[in-house]
Amino acid sequence: MSEQSAVEWIGAIAGLACVWLLARASIWNWPVSILNTTLYFVVFLRARLYADALLQVVFTLLGVYGWWSWRYGGAQGAELPIRRATRRQIALAAALALAGVALSALVLARATDSPVPVWDSSVLVLSLVA
Repeated sequence: MSEQSAVEWIGAIAGLACVWLLARASIWNWPVSILNTTLYFVVFLRARLYADALLQVVFTLLGVYGWWSWRYGGAQGAELPIRRATRRQIALAAALALAGVALSALVLARATDSPVPVWDSSVLVLSLVA
């Protein structure tokens, strides 16, 4: 087994473990998630999927924040509310997504050797907008 495939396998197993831990409301899902995103950063960087690699950095930072939030909660440890987006927010998000994909794809196409700049950008921007 090559080093690359070992990193992919460990990353995939960490991802599955993270989902399993999250379904059981275990705080351990956060460090396992951070391991997963760190490993996939390496996988995507080696595959020249630079936007996906950047997304893993964002996910790692969000994982650190999520771990902290889970541990210490919202204001005075209160449960954080879940809300729905308004139609206006959804329309704004769609417009930002289209513009973001176009801009990111342009940057990747001109400044990197990315083999699939539009698809790579789509994953990055749509994930961030979501």
